Amino acid sequence: MIIAAGVLGKEGFNYLKQILLKVLKQYDPPDEVSRIRYNIGLILFIIPLLIALLMPYLVDHVTIILENYILISIADDGLLVLSLFVLDGNFWDKLRGLFIRTAKIQFS
Repeated sequence: MIIAAGVLGKEGFNYLKQILLKVLKQYDPPDEVSRIRYNIGLILFIIPLLIALLMPYLVDHVTIILENYILISIADDGLLVLSLFVLDGNFWDKLRGLFIRTAKIQFS
């Protein structure tokens, strides 16, 4: 950024930054998602948690898990991250609220 500001000057750098922010704003997460998308996102969110919970118990009994433990763990983490992008919008605020001690739940 410093090199870009030095080459373009202040006005050029601000113009470039404005264009980039305009392009990135198109991909801004929506505030509300549809009920179906939210339910799919919740399923995608819960599955990796269940897999991570059960894997230590199943690893000794199911040999395919032991053979592919790292691959399953990577896929599990990827599915969790994907679920956060599917849930979008207000879910990020709900998730952030878990880590704020004074956060209050408001039912509407």
